[in-house]
Amino acid sequence: MQPKDISNKIDGKSLVYKNDKKKYLIPDLVSNRFIGNRIFFIEGDNYVVGDTFFIAEFINKELKEIYLASLNSTISYLNVLVTGRKNMGDGVLLFYGPEFNNLDVLIPVNNHTKIKKIYSQLKTRIVCDILVELGFDKNQSVRKQEPNPLPDRKELDDLIFDELGLTNDERKEVYWATAELVTDRLEKATSR
Repeated sequence: MQPKDISNKIDGKSLVYKNDKKKYLIPDLVSNRFIGNRIFFIEGDNYVVGDTFFIAEFINKELKEIYLASLNSTISYLNVLVTGRKNMGDGVLLFYGPEFNNLDVLIPVNNHTKIKKIYSQLKTRIVCDILVELGFDKNQSVRKQEPNPLPDRKELDDLIFDELGLTNDERKEVYWATAELVTDRLEKATSR
């Protein structure tokens, strides 16, 4: 996905006026601007979000579920952790418009039916702490553990990893690096 695939602003042109009432666009994507130990991109719906969230609209609506699934893959989370701003207090990572527009996201070419099925399951459950999502015990060093992601996360990640041709060792490295970036950021904040 490229920045041109996303319209990330709601402006005067996005408003619909009816009987002098404003009706705002329902976004395709809602992203938390302030990331702690949970990372997620949720599908927009008929609800209001405040300015602690970033919203976006996909230009190609036919690929909406594929975009959202890919954004919720662990490799996308890793990219978020690398590109987000680490200048917030308490270990919070700031991630919104400028970072989102520069985020590299793999849009799978294959297995769209499987990806949509997995995404339909993933989007209905509670998003856990990233260590739980990736199957790590928070009381042990990440590198001393084997990644054991939640079943739906693993199934989605495997499809994305297959598109990239990642080996088993490279897949483990994605899990380890993602977990370590979160734990290192949060541990650093508590040590101050």
